[in-house]
Amino acid sequence: MEFLVTTILAVIAAALTGITLLWQKRGTGFKRVHYTAACDQLLLDRDDDALASFLSGPVSVHLEPSGTKLVWPMAFKLRLANTGMAPIQPGDFSSTLNIDFGRYCELLGGSITVNRGRADEFLGTDSAVLDHGCLKLTPFLLNPGDEITISGMLNGVVPDEGIVVSGRVTGMEAFVRLRAQDRGPRAKLVVNSLIYELVEQQPVAPDIDVKIFVLPKFLPFEDLGSAPSGGRGISTRLNGSVVEQMHQVSFQITNCSRNEVDLADWLRCQVADKTFLHLHEVRRSHETIASDSHSEFVDWDSRSVGIRPGKLGPRETFSATFIAEGTLEDIEVSARPEEIEDVQIARMAFPDTSLERHLAAMRPRVILITPGIHRGLQKLKDALSGSSR
Repeated sequence: MEFLVTTILAVIAAALTGITLLWQKRGTGFKRVHYTAACDQLLLDRDDDALASFLSGPVSVHLEPSGTKLVWPMAFKLRLANTGMAPIQPGDFSSTLNIDFGRYCELLGGSITVNRGRADEFLGTDSAVLDHGCLKLTPFLLNPGDEITISGMLNGVVPDEGIVVSGRVTGMEAFVRLRAQDRGPRAKLVVNSLIYELVEQQPVAPDIDVKIFVLPKFLPFEDLGSAPSGGRGISTRLNGSVVEQMHQVSFQITNCSRNEVDLADWLRCQVADKTFLHLHEVRRSHETIASDSHSEFVDWDSRSVGIRPGKLGPRETFSATFIAEGTLEDIEVSARPEEIEDVQIARMAFPDTSLERHLAAMRPRVILITPGIHRGLQKLKDALSGSSR
């Protein structure tokens, strides 16, 4: 019975494919435009309270050279292509081509690239107009296979439906959106010991686990088209002062044993240059320690950090989190309690930061089976399979 169901579905799919292809080739050609868009927040902190902390905390992002503070910076990339078989002439448009970022989102700047020729020749001069969260492009020639890519920076929250492209074109029902393939930046954590040179020398399962996590505070600027740092577009600041390579550094000490331990001596680490800028938070497991008690557990300046958690219960973790500049490449352990066998540093790296990989593929140009047809076939398969039981 399963073979019969599969055969029926194959025949239906082949028939729909033939009908679709004949419909697409009717007349002199058909008009179709697909687009795909991806966006990601600049702040890498993805906690639920990240927005509130960003708005009220000491860390901020500014538009340069005006110094305007940004509410919620987002990076985006959008690609639009003529995937049909007929050119779309400027006269085919009865409206502008609208790229809507949402009423609460502002386009700060970006770049437009095309796959054939130069953007100013492709689109014409003075072809883009900003209007209340919407980028409007004046009508232009879009030949089969032509692609336009727009990338840049937004300020504000993109609506749930994402970036929407719309407009009225003669002989075309709508601009078809292809959903982005996935979300969020990809990163890898590189872990090294600050005590042992060889992996074979490191303790396998120490009773006291000590790690220093070094995480970028923001998505790398290289991902943002024409919105780089260094005073040319966007700057990151701490208490109003520009910090070029802002990182979040967290010292974490976990008691992995089944017994309480008392770490009464200081664990101390140091660097050569001024690196540690701000003590952001001190926690004991899920409890935040008040700032007036920080000095009891943390002793620090711009070049050194000392941690003394005191008594730690089984599976209990003590952490101290800093805002720092740089990746602590020269950090060294200058002192440690005898209970601590190893200190490891874990740095987050972005092997691929580009939003390009999020964009859905728009090849081949002739898309025979649409997502709607695919869902219909799946429902038919489920119905046929159910009736066979």
